Amino acid sequence: MDSQLDISLVLKKIEGLPKGLQNHIHRTRKIAKSLAERYQVDLTQVDYAMASHDLARNLSDNELLKLSDDLKIPVSSIEVQSPVLLHGPVAAKWLEHKF
Repeated sequence: MDSQLDISLVLKKIEGLPKGLQNHIHRTRKIAKSLAERYQVDLTQVDYAMASHDLARNLSDNELLKLSDDLKIPVSSIEVQSPVLLHGPVAAKWLEHKF
């Protein structure tokens, strides 16, 4: 995996998110980088995970359910009741397919 290429795609996707969500992601990245350095964890992997963790967080419940179906993501009864829980799996599938 070319992490630099992948992180640049993620950062471009972040630019299209609502400002509040962008700010949350940037704060999360900053804290995670500090923790990664402290605990000697791979900084590139941590940054990639934190940059991408909420890429689908702004989607509506209906959008998340539809995308889960389209992307063949199994949906539990709990996720049907609280579709926001699907934002992580949807983002992960996007990353697999590079959006």
